[in-house]
Amino acid sequence: MAQAPRDENFIPTLLGVSSADYVTPVPVAVDPVTGALIVNLPGGSGITELNGLTASVQTFSAVSGTNVTLNIASSGSTHTFTVGWTGTLPISLGGTGQTTAAGAFNVLSPMTTLGDIIYGGTSGAGTRLAGNTTTTKQFLTQTGTGTASAAPVWGAITTGDLPSNVTLLGNTTTGTGSIVLATSPSLTTPNIGVATATSVNGLTLTSNATGFEIAGGTTSKTFVITNSLTFSGTDGTTMTFPSASDTVVGETATQTLTNKTLTSPTISTILNTGTLTLPTTTDTLVGRATTDTLTNKTLTKPTIDGSTGAFTTDTYASTITFDMSASNNHNVTLTGNATLALSNVSTGQIFTIKLIQDSTGSRTVTWFSTISWAGGTAPTLTTTANKADRFIFVCTGSGTYEGFIVGQNI
Repeated sequence: MAQAPRDENFIPTLLGVSSADYVTPVPVAVDPVTGALIVNLPGGSGITELNGLTASVQTFSAVSGTNVTLNIASSGSTHTFTVGWTGTLPISLGGTGQTTAAGAFNVLSPMTTLGDIIYGGTSGAGTRLAGNTTTTKQFLTQTGTGTASAAPVWGAITTGDLPSNVTLLGNTTTGTGSIVLATSPSLTTPNIGVATATSVNGLTLTSNATGFEIAGGTTSKTFVITNSLTFSGTDGTTMTFPSASDTVVGETATQTLTNKTLTSPTISTILNTGTLTLPTTTDTLVGRATTDTLTNKTLTKPTIDGSTGAFTTDTYASTITFDMSASNNHNVTLTGNATLALSNVSTGQIFTIKLIQDSTGSRTVTWFSTISWAGGTAPTLTTTANKADRFIFVCTGSGTYEGFIVGQNI
């Protein structure tokens, strides 16, 4: 192989031989800037064999790592080089060695333990802050310099951490001043101590060894109950008043009242029997369901033996039932033939029934059973249109009656 003359204005050229006969010279040049090998073959047939391989696609493996491939595809005088990659890129080559975003983050993250937090350390480098492992609740705190930040740390909230208009209340906090809570706050088993509030909404006063006191020195106090006051518990029946002690009367309790004045009381039931002392004399109460003898009494419009006054107008039906608990006097207009019946009749009850013919007339009835008519025969009804007959009956026993004519063709 010969060497061509060198000159700064020329590209260095190497001469080789053709692989066809290994005799024909072939120029081989190297670009002085890029160092790339320049091959110029006579006839422009291109590269037909490279590294002893003649396939149109040449593959070089293990160029950089086991997952890198270099493919050379030749077409005439055009050669295409393609770099391929499979698998994951390790951290040593600038990758993470992971196939998911979460996996890549965990590999690069400085966190190692449950509760760890990442913060920007020196020059912003990701730095691990270990979680709070104590049994005391902690908070992240950080105090800068005014121009630069600082690393965060765990710490407890102190009074100095709060704004000037906020007061931190402890279990034994004392002092003066006022504390304003949000509307309808929820206080769990609070110990109010000596309360000076003029209005407390929804306050529950629990048991205390000495009770509770509405203090006022020498001035009087008024305990105002807007809706209702309920006493409960083992001591819920007794209230101590300023000048004396007395027992609260329960709504459903059985208690004895001594020297009490009842204004317009409603007495629903009297359980015991005996006498009631009236303002001027002593007398016996008359029971609603008892049999009593009344002497020198004036009865205003009494109901005697189940009798009931007024008139009841009944409605026609094929069977007309007269309810004797509604009235002693019944009227009905017959618009057809009917069977008559009774209900709720008391022995000794006297009642009347008026049968009225309609504009057609000639209506007949079948009487209820066991009637002893005066004269021994049931009367014949007036059948003239728009005329009426009235009859009177006395109930002499269970299901037995005496019947009389009051008037006919009325």
